[in-house]
Amino acid sequence: MTAFPAKTYGLKHRGEIKEGMKADIVIFDELKINDKATFINPHQYPVGISYVFINGQLALDKGAFLGTKNGEVLRKHKL
Repeated sequence: MTAFPAKTYGLKHRGEIKEGMKADIVIFDELKINDKATFINPHQYPVGISYVFINGQLALDKGAFLGTKNGEVLRKHKL
């Protein structure tokens, strides 16, 4: 699902789950996932998301943010 956009934007090492790639993965419960943010209170975490891996590193464990900052700005590269 993400390999085509990654290739389109020239994002190397992204878009596939395999060794050597920078995996960004969200593991969620499709029956419980819900955005709790509102216009009045926009800074609320969603519910139903159990784990998030950013660049292959665990960032959200059983719904709790670990305080890690593994992300990076992605820029389109010329092919």
